[in-house]
Amino acid sequence: MGDLTGGSRKFRNYINAHAGMNVEAAGAKKIYISRSMLPPERGGILGESKLEEYLTAEGYTIFHPQRESKLDQLAQYKAAEMIIAVDCSPLHLVGYVGNSGQHVGILRRRSMAFGELFSRQLGEFKGITCHQVDALVNDWLPENTNRPSRSSFGEIKLVEMYRMLKAAGMIESDTPWEELTLEERNADLHRLEKLHKLRFKPFQPDDSFETSIVPDSADQQA
Repeated sequence: MGDLTGGSRKFRNYINAHAGMNVEAAGAKKIYISRSMLPPERGGILGESKLEEYLTAEGYTIFHPQRESKLDQLAQYKAAEMIIAVDCSPLHLVGYVGNSGQHVGILRRRSMAFGELFSRQLGEFKGITCHQVDALVNDWLPENTNRPSRSSFGEIKLVEMYRMLKAAGMIESDTPWEELTLEERNADLHRLEKLHKLRFKPFQPDDSFETSIVPDSADQQA
């Protein structure tokens, strides 16, 4: 969206005067906006379940917005003081109803500059403090695509993510997070291949993963 990301002054004023005004803040003070229960064809990060375990131990509630009503989403985004999420569309709504006291950690999940755009929107609309967390190692793409997109999955370094979130004051533990093992990463990729019914390939060369045997579209139609 380029220069439109922050909206015009008139539009920001309109949003700040009306968006969510009749919704009472309600919900957890610390949330992680998860993608782990989204349907096929939606991307995310590898090993998200392990990340969720670490964040739960830090007092974060795992929030699945697609399972909540629109009003409950508004109430939760108004109530949260700390929000961690990948660069995903729910952050647009945070930018409409959030507040200047919030801290948002934006986890980079793909080789695209969406994190900076979200920071601009949240900052210009509500004065929210955003923390860019770039621990991306590689993009894993559906075999029928050739570039990172909303359906690709990011491979991340949990140790680096821990360091950045700790520096931002969004987590407190003095024990660094452990990385995904190669076996854990590959197991998650195989799980995704079965869920999406297609193979995944690395954006950057990686010969440490052997794709599973997944029926192609012709086999499925037969």
